Amino acid sequence: MKEQFDKDSYIDACQRLQPSRKAVMEITQREEGRKKYSLRKRSGFVLASVMLSVFACSVIGIAAAGQIKTVFIDPDSGTAEERYGTLEETEDGYIVKFDKDEKSTKRDLTLEEQLGVSVVQHADTGEITLVTGDTQTDITEAMKAAGMYETTFEKEGKTWIATVTGGSEAPRVSVQEAGKEEK
Repeated sequence: MKEQFDKDSYIDACQRLQPSRKAVMEITQREEGRKKYSLRKRSGFVLASVMLSVFACSVIGIAAAGQIKTVFIDPDSGTAEERYGTLEETEDGYIVKFDKDEKSTKRDLTLEEQLGVSVVQHADTGEITLVTGDTQTDITEAMKAAGMYETTFEKEGKTWIATVTGGSEAPRVSVQEAGKEEK
């Protein structure tokens, strides 16, 4: 038979616990004997910390200014144009700058692009979002747990299956019509 826990006795016992006078004196003496650093050493440490932070921010800024691929979709012609540019931060946010000499690549739209389905991985938060038309679904936990996510949606009078694979590291989406075999 289990003994009942007496909460009141426990609280009363804890309230009566006090450090001994000897323990208090010992702690006080340790604090007084602690080594103190000179102002010059402390300011040198602060300066080194600031310089390291500036260096880290510069490295992150340079990495963020790398090339990004931008896809311009023309649903009327059923084509997409891919161009590479650099992402630059301004006072108002970010802009993409394209080199006028950079060649673009034109191609046919994928089924996913035609249906407005994409997967977005947010670099700042790591959140993974599945976009199906006007609907955005956070699938981060499902991707971390199972490495994939699958859902159905309606578009153009048909039922479609969107499958996201690649785990939380490199998610990618594919679409197929429900009831049809994958090619």
